[in-house]
Amino acid sequence: MPAVAMRAGGPLLAEWQPIKPPKLTKSYIDRMPHTEFTIEEIMQRMVTILIKNMDLKWRKFPLRTLDLMKEMGLRGRQMKNRNFFNKAAYTLLGLRVVHRVCGNPIRWEISEEYREFGVPPISQDKRDTFKLAHLLKFARNRPPRYGPLHGLYRAGHPMTVQKFAERREARAEDLKKQIAEWRANRK
Repeated sequence: MPAVAMRAGGPLLAEWQPIKPPKLTKSYIDRMPHTEFTIEEIMQRMVTILIKNMDLKWRKFPLRTLDLMKEMGLRGRQMKNRNFFNKAAYTLLGLRVVHRVCGNPIRWEISEEYREFGVPPISQDKRDTFKLAHLLKFARNRPPRYGPLHGLYRAGHPMTVQKFAERREARAEDLKKQIAEWRANRK
């Protein structure tokens, strides 16, 4: 016992233990009320967090998907399904804004192509990390209708339903020509 406690009169009090919040485990976050972030907001939040971790100054390693989702503030259904997160992450991957460092577990960081000419400012306020997230603009906010999310698409030439139908008709005509040639050669 310390000398001060020995000199004091009265009963000894138990050590004060602060009440710790429950750990933010995935199973705990899944049960929380779900967030309603759009894909564009998720993209902006993801880039903000990854800029904060640029050169591995904030965390000492590229962020795993689960850690990134926690830092972005996803809760409930958006955390459980990863549907919105994957659409946003792979769209950013297609735009060459983020880079997938390794495959298992998937880790994310800002790509060198995005960093080449400097990155936009982010909020240094710990209480409001996403204060300047609305300033982030991307060439594409929604995943493409056809094809892989992270695929390269020519600017101004996105795949549409009409182009898809035209290509299908062209393939059908080519097939008819090939069948006609085959029948002509068979006789």
